[in-house]
Amino acid sequence: MQSILSPRLQYLSERGDLHQIFFSKKALDDFEIAQKNTMMSDENGGIILGIIEENSLYVESITSACVKDERARYAFLRQDEKHLEAWSSINSDSKGRIGYLGEWHSHPEKNPSPSKIDRKEWTKIRGELGAPLLFIIIGAETMYLEGIFKEHV
Repeated sequence: MQSILSPRLQYLSERGDLHQIFFSKKALDDFEIAQKNTMMSDENGGIILGIIEENSLYVESITSACVKDERARYAFLRQDEKHLEAWSSINSDSKGRIGYLGEWHSHPEKNPSPSKIDRKEWTKIRGELGAPLLFIIIGAETMYLEGIFKEHV
């Protein structure tokens, strides 16, 4: 199975800004595990942790489903405190350099796209935290990635 992520993604915004997203080997390996299980398991998900630098995001690690999360074939709801504990621990160990970048989850389909529920949750997170944010949906063959780098003025 070929990985659906590359170590570096880049694109130009409508305003001509170059945005880049870099993935650590650990993050790529964790996403690959999620990809392999997408079609056979309940949805998986968690938070994305990394570093923000100007127009670049560096994804260092992700959390995955924990015991108290709600998982179903077509639903994932992050509820376990272990995600926040992991975030706090990594943030402390990195002296505040590594923080929350966004959310990820899987969809049991080849080419995922956000559901209305996904969009509603992402809008809520954006309202609470602002930009930059990263949202990823892992499918069996492709992934959906939405990066929000700057708020529109």
